[in-house]
Amino acid sequence: SEILLIIISLSIASLAGLFFITYSKSLNYNPKIEIIEARAISWAGGTLIKVNIANLGNVKLTLTTINIKGIGNIFSGSKTLEPSQSYEFEANISSQPIGKKLTIIASASTPDGKTIETIKNVEVMPWEKIEKIKE
Repeated sequence: SEILLIIISLSIASLAGLFFITYSKSLNYNPKIEIIEARAISWAGGTLIKVNIANLGNVKLTLTTINIKGIGNIFSGSKTLEPSQSYEFEANISSQPIGKKLTIIASASTPDGKTIETIKNVEVMPWEKIEKIKE
């Protein structure tokens, strides 16, 4: 009976340890992606889209798409972002009217296969106004 008691005690200790390890890993799992900056600049050749996307979580993410609602994907692929890493992307799309609001959606996949998204709205600005902001 003493051996049985020891086996039960070790089993309970093992289960408690397994629960603790699983719980502590879940606390550290925080996937988060964000569009830090986005611009839409109208120029003679169309509209230039500039996007800076960052991994603000604590797990590696894979950027899979950058989409403009109503226009379509401007990036489709696989770009790995380590925690605290950012990625700057530029694309030229068809000419959009100055003042038009565009919704940019970036999607990434987590290590466990889930998809997370971030959304940012931008207004199409004329090239001249952007140049004045830089000065």
